[in-house]
Parts: sequence; C-alpha cells; structure tokens
Amino acid sequence: MQPAQTPPSDLPPIALTHIALRAQNPSLSAEFYARYCQLSVIQRRVDQEEGQDVEVIWLGNPKRLPGFVIVLMQARPEPAPKGAFHHLGFEVTSRAEVDALASQAQTEGILALSPQDAGPVVGYICAFSDPDGNLVEISFGQMLMLPPQLQS
Repeated sequence: MQPAQTPPSDLPPIALTHIALRAQNPSLSAEFYARYCQLSVIQRRVDQEEGQDVEVIWLGNPKRLPGFVIVLMQARPEPAPKGAFHHLGFEVTSRAEVDALASQAQTEGILALSPQDAGPVVGYICAFSDPDGNLVEISFGQMLMLPPQLQS
C-alpha cells in the first residue's frame, strides 16, 4: 500500500463545509439539533422537486459562522445497515456536559451508548439517535475544537 500523496502546495486549501442528511420532518430534526447540539437555523427554504415541496434547513453554530453546517433535506430516511456506526460527532467542554446530554437522551428513550471513557484519542463519549435514526456522538477530550484564542 502506497502512502497518501501530499497535494501540491500551490493548490488552494479545501474546506469541509456541510453534510446533507435526509429528514422526514426537517423542523422536528432542527429542534432536536438545537436542543442537543446547540445548532441554530441558518437558512430555511422550500425547494421544488418533481412538483413536490421539499423543506430544506441549514443548521450551524452562529458563533462559528461561516463554518460547517448540517443540511436537513425533507425525504424519507433510508434505514441504516444493522450494526452501522456512521455518526455525527460533536465535542463539548466537559465530561459533565456529556453526562447531562446522555441523561436527557436516556429520559427521551434515544440513548444508544452510555457515557464511557474510550481512551486518549476518542475521549469520553456517549451516543444517541436523532428523530430519523442518525447516530449523534457527544465527546469530551478529542481535542478537535480550537482553543478560544485560535478561533476567529
């Protein structure tokens, strides 16, 4: 297996900007992501696809705009393969936040993975399902969030 090639330095940087998810009820899913992940509606519109209204909602963190957004597109969700672990990952600033969100998810009957320490790279995590069955991971200790002094 060959190591990955580094792209030429004269190319502009590439930024990950969004992920689009199917949502049976985008408004319900937007409420979920506001409650659990502190995301706000950045844009809401209705598109036309094959003569049907399709609700589209962009969610983001207003403190980090422009930045990465989740695009919820109205459609019937496709069932995930059994045992699939694809997920959206969100980092919080303390273990207590992981525990609090896990407790809330447990109360709502959507907790999929109880809080656990998964080691120094993965950190302290829990996971739960959104209204369409997408898995959401909440972590502390992955160190992927930029420290405040480096945020613009």
